[in-house]
Amino acid sequence: MQNSRIFQWRAVSRALALAPFITIGGVSAQPSPPRARLVEDLRLDAKKEDFPAIAAIAVGPRNQIVIPIDGDRQIRVYDANGKRIGSVGRRGKGPGEFEYIGPLMWKADTLVVDDYSQRRFTYISPDVKVLRTAVYPTMKSVQLGARKFDGAPGTGVGPRTAPHRPFAMLPDGSQLAYWNEPVKNPTPLQIALGGPLYIVHVTLDGTARTIFNASDYTDDRIAMEAFGFGEFAPFTFVPKTVASATGDRLAHLASIATSSEGGTFTVSLFRSNGDVAFVRTFPFRGVPIPKAARDSEIADYANGGEGGKAVSDRFQEQARQKMPLAYAGVDDVLAGLDNTVWISLRATAEGRPVLVLNAKGDPIATVLVPKNSRLRQASATHVWMTEKDSDGLVSVVRYKVSGISCGSTGC
Repeated sequence: MQNSRIFQWRAVSRALALAPFITIGGVSAQPSPPRARLVEDLRLDAKKEDFPAIAAIAVGPRNQIVIPIDGDRQIRVYDANGKRIGSVGRRGKGPGEFEYIGPLMWKADTLVVDDYSQRRFTYISPDVKVLRTAVYPTMKSVQLGARKFDGAPGTGVGPRTAPHRPFAMLPDGSQLAYWNEPVKNPTPLQIALGGPLYIVHVTLDGTARTIFNASDYTDDRIAMEAFGFGEFAPFTFVPKTVASATGDRLAHLASIATSSEGGTFTVSLFRSNGDVAFVRTFPFRGVPIPKAARDSEIADYANGGEGGKAVSDRFQEQARQKMPLAYAGVDDVLAGLDNTVWISLRATAEGRPVLVLNAKGDPIATVLVPKNSRLRQASATHVWMTEKDSDGLVSVVRYKVSGISCGSTGC
């Protein structure tokens, strides 16, 4: 069970969040909106700023750029013009120190840094001063439909457990978090990957209610299990749900390659109260996976690895059955700073195409992300990316966007 828990949270961290396969609604025509144009207007150069590896950035309400330096457990903050305002943090347990840098959140103009290993938040002022730290609220109860978990032994709720993991903060300081429902008779996949996973709204007094079921990372089409160990089938897309900067919206992406010719991807937008803003499904043209690549993935299980030969043999067998014939058509999803949703598609020789949707789920533009770059934050007017050079150094680049029309009602 310990191995399965480590795997589960590793999967959540890798995917940011996990959500159900959605089959509501019809399939839309292949989107072909106009391509927006990007013009670089700010660069934080890796060598000049002495950046190590950068895995994420956050953009604040004043367009300040926040860069977590995971290796140093440090947060660096730059203003909208690229001037370094300040930095805070180092490894440790004291005020302004971090054992782990998790999601970066905003409460008005205050930056909130999640440290899951210490189960606390650090609040940082606009002038990059540590204001205070606060431990996670203890979940006293969770309302799950008609059922209620009230802290009784074995419910995963109460002061002796750490069942929830915040990933977004709402204006009143309450959080959106992951929570695993305890299961009396779990399936083998639930044993390997954890019980049913929900996204919950946790209030300041510790009461919580579920927003939606996010447990289909155990969907049999993508998940594999062997003797209590869990894994995802090679080349499958693990569904993702990400929060907007203010926590008011949750963008969800799921995709299945149904044949060597392609499949579909489904984009959904939820409000923080659980209301569904839209669900849209689009087809994608598949790129067949070469046999050599498929064989190589299967062979990776042949050396025993964690769990030994019996686990590897079973994973090999399941991988042959569940591995898709085509690469996933999508790579990532982003809830923009406005009401836009950005879907990163499979990379091409030119770069990585990104499909932009408005608040209704209508395709309004495409953007081509340059090679060796990754989209980190976006709006209809600007996008922020990380860019890796030939030496592996990562710069932060902001582009001005032209060509995205949101109409008279806005995006």
